Amino acid sequence: MFSINFFIYNYYLLFNYFCFKNIFFLFYNYCLYFTLNLPRCSNKLYLKPASFRICSNYNTC
Repeated sequence: MFSINFFIYNYYLLFNYFCFKNIFFLFYNYCLYFTLNLPRCSNKLYLKPASFRICSNYNTC
């Protein structure tokens, strides 16, 4: 389960890198992933575009 989530998140990191090329943005989402999204959200949320993740409310998964 964790390995699958981590693989999906690595894909998400690459997607953010090519769209924004902002290393601080990557680490910021890395913290949000493990503190907010991992325990409560489904795997489908990680596959959504990065623009959605920025504009969406992190408290409502």
